Amino acid sequence: MTCQDTALHLAEGGRLPAEVQRHLEVCDSCRRLSELADSSEVSSATQTRIEATIQKSLKPVRPIQNRGVLALGFLAIFGLVSAGFALYVGAQGATEMTWLQLVGILVAIVVTAILASFSLSAGMVPGERPPVSTPKLLVGFGAGLIVLAGALFPWESSPGWAGMTWHCFSTGFGMSILPAGFVVLLLSRGAPQSWGTIGAGAGLLAGLVGLATVHLGCIMHTAGHVATGHALIPLACALTGFGLGRMAPFVTSAQSSRRSEGEA
Repeated sequence: MTCQDTALHLAEGGRLPAEVQRHLEVCDSCRRLSELADSSEVSSATQTRIEATIQKSLKPVRPIQNRGVLALGFLAIFGLVSAGFALYVGAQGATEMTWLQLVGILVAIVVTAILASFSLSAGMVPGERPPVSTPKLLVGFGAGLIVLAGALFPWESSPGWAGMTWHCFSTGFGMSILPAGFVVLLLSRGAPQSWGTIGAGAGLLAGLVGLATVHLGCIMHTAGHVATGHALIPLACALTGFGLGRMAPFVTSAQSSRRSEGEA
């Protein structure tokens, strides 16, 4: 009977075999281990040391907000920043579109923003399921907006199409940076379950702000321009957010390692 065998029998508990009892009679270390295993009392000094050790490792955390409250927060970011940009940039394009062209695209944007907000809030709360997954939302939105553009706007080429398309895309993408910052601040109040998915959802919501602003201000109303210069804004933002989200765990891990080395 070895000390390792004896330790296994002590861990299992119950009545000890005769060979284990004989080993305890001749092995001081195993006998002390047996006495410790049989002890049901923990001294107050030992308990105090255990509590102090545990308390040092505990860090205060903020409770996660209700999922509905988080979704309303994301929607508020979308609505307020979009309204602010619309007031700043203007809505010249809206006055030159038919009500169906204007409302049709805006409804698609708002519905997608609502779904993206609830998907983001679900991704921040452990155990919650989003109403629709971010990949399906991206595919559905992209395909739906292209179909709407083809159905509502004329298929004709305009002078300076390529330059205007790049101008709308770059403008909308740049305007997505500000709302993306606000979205990230709100995301920090939760516990993201998948950094890549969360990043894509955050990019989509921020990109919808840029799309709404460009849609209201753009003066080129052709199907090809809307399907490229406008629809690609949130899709490109979502792709960028996905890439940054996948990088986030590595950045966080590196920062934690540096802090640990500094404390050591």
